[in-house]
Amino acid sequence: MKPFYYTFVTICISISTVLAHAADTAIQTLKVTIPLVALIDVEDISPAFTFTPPTDAGQGFVDPATPSNNEPLVAISSNNSAARLEVKTNIDLSASNLQLEISNLSGFPGGFNTPAISNSGTTFATVGMMQSTTGKIRLTARGTSTGVMIPHGNYPIEVTYTLTQN
Repeated sequence: MKPFYYTFVTICISISTVLAHAADTAIQTLKVTIPLVALIDVEDISPAFTFTPPTDAGQGFVDPATPSNNEPLVAISSNNSAARLEVKTNIDLSASNLQLEISNLSGFPGGFNTPAISNSGTTFATVGMMQSTTGKIRLTARGTSTGVMIPHGNYPIEVTYTLTQN
């Protein structure tokens, strides 16, 4: 009877060893942190818009000729799906019957506007998750309506581009 007993004990020990290896697991918890990215770079060009004065009494100004350097390149890196590109001027142009418009030429996903830029800020585009160095916009100056009179003078306008995170 001893050989049977030893054989039975040997089989039981072998099975328990196999079961112990099958249940041997480890769990490791990792932490991955992705920082918020909101980077924008707009090509530093300074277009000059010059309005042609009316030539006949009773006429107003017409839109100026568009300068050749009014299409800056825009590079954006954003990893926030709710990010928007906001644009604003440093002065209220509408008080002088002027407006500055921005339009998309290339590189921005759907959801862009062609707004008149105000000093309180205007949403130009929903940027979301984006990485691009080929965005291009166009700036256009014009009167607030056709044939409007615009006060004489120089208007140094600063345009601020901001990636918002909401």
